[in-house]
Parts: sequence; C-alpha cells; structure tokens
Amino acid sequence: MKIILIIIFYHIFILTALCQERAITYLDSEGILPNSLELKNNKIKRIESRDYYIGESEVMTIWTFNSDGLPLSIEYKDSISNFKNFNYDINNRITRYSYIGWNENYAKFDTNTTTYFYLTNGKLEYTTWKSYIREEVDSFYYENGKITHKTTTRNYTYDDCTKTDTLFYNEFGLPLKFVSSDSPQTTIKYTYDKDNKLINKVRIKHCVGSPYKEEITFYYDSKEKLVLELITHITLKDNFINNIGYKYYYNRKGFLKRIDHLQGSEYKIHSAFKYYRNQSR
Repeated sequence: MKIILIIIFYHIFILTALCQERAITYLDSEGILPNSLELKNNKIKRIESRDYYIGESEVMTIWTFNSDGLPLSIEYKDSISNFKNFNYDINNRITRYSYIGWNENYAKFDTNTTTYFYLTNGKLEYTTWKSYIREEVDSFYYENGKITHKTTTRNYTYDDCTKTDTLFYNEFGLPLKFVSSDSPQTTIKYTYDKDNKLINKVRIKHCVGSPYKEEITFYYDSKEKLVLELITHITLKDNFINNIGYKYYYNRKGFLKRIDHLQGSEYKIHSAFKYYRNQSR
C-alpha cells in the first residue's frame, strides 16, 4: 500500500512541476551560445535563439506564443531589427499580420500590414495588404476559398490622386483579366487551353477622349515561354487601322532563328539569325 501511495504522490509531483512556468537554457550544437525555451502550463511561451556569424555581430531571434501555441510575435535582432506580429479571433483564425522592417529601396523602416476578413460561416472573404511608405493597398477577394480578384490602390501625393488596378482570376487561380485605371487605360486578357496553359495574351491601351487605341496579341508556345506571334492593331483618327504583325521562329535550344514581318496580308522574312560554333545553337 505504501509503495502505491509513493507512486501516486510521485506522479502528482511530476505533473505539478510540468505545469509550472519555467525556463530551460541549452547550448547549440557547438556548445557556444545559449538558447532558451520558456514554458507555461507545459506549453511553449517564448523561444530565444542566438546565432553568430564569423566577422559579424550576434543575431538573436525571439518568438512568443499564445496559450494555444500560436505565434504572437517574432523579433529578429541584428544590426537592424525587424518585427512580425500576429492577431487572432476567438476561433484562432488569424485576423491581422504586421511586419515592421527596413526597406532598402526607401532607406527607412516600413510597416506592412495584412488584415483578414471572414464571412459569418467562417470562410475567408478578403484580405488587405498595406505598405505605409509606398502608400499602396492590395486587397484580395475570395469566394468558397478561391481567389476571385485583386485590387491595387496607390496614392500619388505629387498630383494628389488615387489609381486602382484590378486583376481577375479564373476558377483555377490563374490571371484572367487585368484592368488599370491609369492613363492610358490598360486592359490585359488571358486565354488558356484545357490544360490551363497560356495560349495568348491581349493587351489593349486606350487614351480616354482620344481615338488612339493599341491592341497587341501575344501568342505563346506550349511551355508558355516563347512568343510565337505578335500582332498589333493601332486605331488612329477616322478609325484608320494600322496592323503590325510578327512571327517568331526558334531553334531546338530556344534561341531566336527568324522573324517574319506582316506585309499586307502575308508574312515575309524580316530578319534571320545565325549562331556560330562558339555560340549556342
């Protein structure tokens, strides 16, 4: 009986110890720099990891977690630090993600924030991504878990205007149509075959209030990399249409071999290319 009681009290002691908040410090594989793991109620609360690069300063990464084990923040400390923060709703669905870090293009810190919006049935409705330096907002819209379209809104302080671009997607998540509110107004349409490979792309440019209209069609090969044909229709004053067309031919390695130019209604050789032995054929 005493042995049984001792075993019971031993397990109670172990469980109580595990449920207490504590920190564990350990060494890396080379036994040089300490790393720490902080637990609460037997769940990870905080992780601190340190790395050292030869000739550089020490780098520290700190993770913090909520009571359900989801990340709350990630802090990366180097000569320049950056931060990642996460917010969740009561159902542990992410509602907001923000990143604060150094933007090399602007030579200053930038904050990028992604916000998630859900329908009453719990499905994702749309997300927004915002860059404070670039004054740009990307919004992604979903239906039944699939993206339907994306809008990009930019604020231009120099001329006090806002411009919006919209990209529509098909049921397979591939670009279907792009519309820009910029001037000239640009529309791009995409066509795919039954295997969802890009067949052609049509780009239309039109200046509002002007008869000028440019329509370029790109025809692609089966690998969606090489342009096989390019046709441009330019509409000028009095509905005059000027057609410009090119056909492109390639060798086995994908190098351009010949260009045919549309003259009237027929294609004729416009340029030919020859590769020598010290060049790829």
